[in-house]
Amino acid sequence: MGRFRTCYSPSPKHHARYDPLQRLERPMELEQQLQQAIALLQEAKTQLDYMESRMDAMQRAIAQIAPTPASAERRLLTAAEAAPLLGYPSSDMLRRAIRSGKFRIGIEIVDDRAPGAARPVYKIHLARALEWLALPVHQREVMLGRRRRRAG
Repeated sequence: MGRFRTCYSPSPKHHARYDPLQRLERPMELEQQLQQAIALLQEAKTQLDYMESRMDAMQRAIAQIAPTPASAERRLLTAAEAAPLLGYPSSDMLRRAIRSGKFRIGIEIVDDRAPGAARPVYKIHLARALEWLALPVHQREVMLGRRRRRAG
């Protein structure tokens, strides 16, 4: 036979260092990790809410400062034309805000797509959009019939 003897233990219970409490500690670790993950998500949500409120405040300030061209008040603008006037860095950001429900279709936004077209073509009524952005966020949400869910 060989010089080396191997010992096979069928279960950890036969091992001298087996501690039955070790199996009980693992669910507690998972629960603690889950609680930490929940706390991190709540903190991220709080930061996101803060950033959204700051962005809305900046857009309201821009809306008060930026002069509204008289010709733009009477006509509908494309997203590319309206984005800088509404304080959005690009027309894609404005379209995302429209799709997310930040503006009201039929009031500030006109869906000007061709019959049978799947992709919308948004036209923005600048004066109405500026008035809408000048309202506080909570008032807009009430008018839209939404309430934000608070973490906690």
